[in-house]
Amino acid sequence: MDIVIVFTSYYFADKLDKILTAQGIAFKLIAVPPEISDACGMAIRIQPSLIDTVKAIMKDNHISPSHIYWYTRGEEPIVYKGSQ
Repeated sequence: MDIVIVFTSYYFADKLDKILTAQGIAFKLIAVPPEISDACGMAIRIQPSLIDTVKAIMKDNHISPSHIYWYTRGEEPIVYKGSQ
């Protein structure tokens, strides 16, 4: 199970993409999975071990996610509320 971070705008996804790339943090920029939303949008997919690091980076850079989910392709996403 991975973590998917969905954003309020493409701007935030793009900004975090650039920061994580520059810092060498493993992630994947993806389209928002259909299990999460049928609207267009971009999301960041990360390993659970990186969530605290990525949340700190988002806070330091004023990047607002709309939602964070535990996610496995083809399964119902679960709203992230911490470790699972």
